[in-house]
Amino acid sequence: LHPLLQVQPLHQLPRVLLLHRYCGVTADKQYQLADWRIRPLPDLMVKYAREDTHYLLFIYDCLRYELLAEGPHALESVYRNSKRECMQVYRKPTYSDDSYLD
Repeated sequence: LHPLLQVQPLHQLPRVLLLHRYCGVTADKQYQLADWRIRPLPDLMVKYAREDTHYLLFIYDCLRYELLAEGPHALESVYRNSKRECMQVYRKPTYSDDSYLD
């Protein structure tokens, strides 16, 4: 088991570690920082995207079943926290000539 899996809560883990834990797969992150705006996408980038997302529903099911095993309120709590996180709205700070004084 990876040391981060023993210390960090699952919801804060990088997807690569969840992939390793639940699927036994080592992710290839070769194109993670590639320019995904280019069109058409090269075949290798399409293959990367397909492989990168292939296991997500399975990992979701694994996490969900673990939460259900913890008790009836664990999953509800995660959904509530997720909803609260999603409802946050970014407000761009406004600056003026004397903003640095604040």
